[in-house]
Amino acid sequence: MKILIIGRTGQIGAELCQLLARNHIPYMAPTREELDITRPEQIEKILTEYRPQFVVNTAGYRSPNGAEIERLLCFKVNRDAVAHLAKACDQHNATLLHISSWRVFPGNSRKSSYTEKDTPMPADVLGSSFWQGEQKVCEFCPKHIILRLSWVLSYRSRNRFSLYVYCMRNKTILPAYKERFGNPTTALDVARAILAIFRQLACGAKVWGTYHYSAEGIVSETFLAETIRAEACKVQPEQEWVAIYPDDNAVNIKPKRYACLDSSLLRDTFGIHPPGWRESIAYLVRTNINNISDIRGR
Repeated sequence: MKILIIGRTGQIGAELCQLLARNHIPYMAPTREELDITRPEQIEKILTEYRPQFVVNTAGYRSPNGAEIERLLCFKVNRDAVAHLAKACDQHNATLLHISSWRVFPGNSRKSSYTEKDTPMPADVLGSSFWQGEQKVCEFCPKHIILRLSWVLSYRSRNRFSLYVYCMRNKTILPAYKERFGNPTTALDVARAILAIFRQLACGAKVWGTYHYSAEGIVSETFLAETIRAEACKVQPEQEWVAIYPDDNAVNIKPKRYACLDSSLLRDTFGIHPPGWRESIAYLVRTNINNISDIRGR
């Protein structure tokens, strides 16, 4: 089993590299300079030289606010580059596992978790780019797995975990809202799921398609923040952890968003049982709370 990882410094890519190394599984994780997925010639060069069995694309444009301003760049990375990658994987007989997002769904007026049977209806530019990228994967690479994720958390990059810890440590307002719901899923758990999928595909399973993966449990952003704060107090009781939430009456209050995914199909197909979100968050706090410093520039 030879694996090519695109996005080695991101949340999922970094965890997957470490996981494969611990399991002594051959992999290649080129730098951004070595492989820029917006450059088809670099994709072709890497696939020709390394000849991987599996390709994992964890790279992508993921800023919802930035996407509204940088529409061309967003689609260049999330749709056009993915199309080139899918074509190259098909030509080299490599299976492509592509990371997508809950944002392919509107996320409003929802009372149950999204399943793979629900029709994508993106509500913004970022969601549209993800959805069109998925379509390119399906069109150009039959041997594919599209993995949609809810909230991904780690100490790397800017995400709900790193941002909440930073804000609570520095006593600044943290962007957590009681009307926004999701499945908090650590990047380590996602990496473990990817490896479990690859092991079954390597044994001959031909279960291509789109799957959802998220930790068990639905929580609001404010409840997630309080859980992180409680765990942080256990690990560093000498530190004053303060959660300051936005004013509910503020003019710019965030609308209700539902980012929850049902992982039943993945569980029934691969036998992968997602962990409970509380246990994973507690482990993340215990092992990585000291790795978060200043996330303002991320």
